[in-house]
Amino acid sequence: MLFLEQPLIIKYGGHADQLSRRHWGMDRFRIQALQKIIDSGQLSAEDRQAAVEILVQKALIFAHGAEKRGHHERAEHYRGIARHHQKMGIYSQ
Repeated sequence: MLFLEQPLIIKYGGHADQLSRRHWGMDRFRIQALQKIIDSGQLSAEDRQAAVEILVQKALIFAHGAEKRGHHERAEHYRGIARHHQKMGIYSQ
């Protein structure tokens, strides 16, 4: 394997028209979408379980970020979403 000292790729840290630059907390949209599909009753038991696990993970990560930024009410809201799904007894982690 040959190693070149000169970089051949220029990486950019994002573009001004990226959605993540226009909307804070993009995962809140993902969390809402997961809640909607879980509540729809259209998923198989296996797919529902997977969606719930992802929802809980995303909600807890989002809550942690909100707490870190001093948004305590928002953090509690997303922790509540995670607890709701955990208490239903369908979350396996």
